[in-house]
Amino acid sequence: MNYLVLSIPVPLECETNASEDEPLLGVKINVDVNMIGEILHILADTTTFTKSIPKGFYSAPLDNLLLDSVIRLLEAITSDTDKLILAPMIVREIVYRVLMGEKGEALKALAYKNQYFFQIAQIVDKIHNSYDKKLDVNSLASEAGMSVSSFHTIFKTVTNSSPLQYIKNIRLHKARILMIEEGFNAHNAGYNVGYESPSQFNREYKRLFGMSPGRDCRNCTV
Repeated sequence: MNYLVLSIPVPLECETNASEDEPLLGVKINVDVNMIGEILHILADTTTFTKSIPKGFYSAPLDNLLLDSVIRLLEAITSDTDKLILAPMIVREIVYRVLMGEKGEALKALAYKNQYFFQIAQIVDKIHNSYDKKLDVNSLASEAGMSVSSFHTIFKTVTNSSPLQYIKNIRLHKARILMIEEGFNAHNAGYNVGYESPSQFNREYKRLFGMSPGRDCRNCTV
């Protein structure tokens, strides 16, 4: 009975208990920034926008109106015709309700291109696309047009993590995917995400996941 909003890419793990008698149903909606902009344009005279820097992710409880929208979306996608006509309208309704919720500022910041939030979002995208390259805070701060101290402070406000810790977490999560889903061994997985020292990779992997990369991978052959 909660929903999670990610307006920037962050490593995410979800743990739950499910069974055949009590299955888990998960729904993910990719939000179009242009759709957010259109909705906010219509509401320009009736809604306010804060200039503060919001966090890039948050969770909130589902209220009855939002829950009703999600149920109608699930019903609509079971029909070939409803999926084409009704589902897009219901998605728009869901985005509207999230925007108007008490924690809709992160999505608003994306649409309005809040200067600092948008700059950090662009740097985060670069990290996700170049995590296997050498990345240093000074260069990233310069690219964002900020001093190193300001960059560090604003980055942590948006992502809840320091820049170096964020880069490290992305690399380690990517390495885990390479091992578990693509069969890479620990050495090659670490190398492919930018680690030059196997011992450093093993140490930091164990610190984050609580086990060595060798124990965590399955059918590691590459």
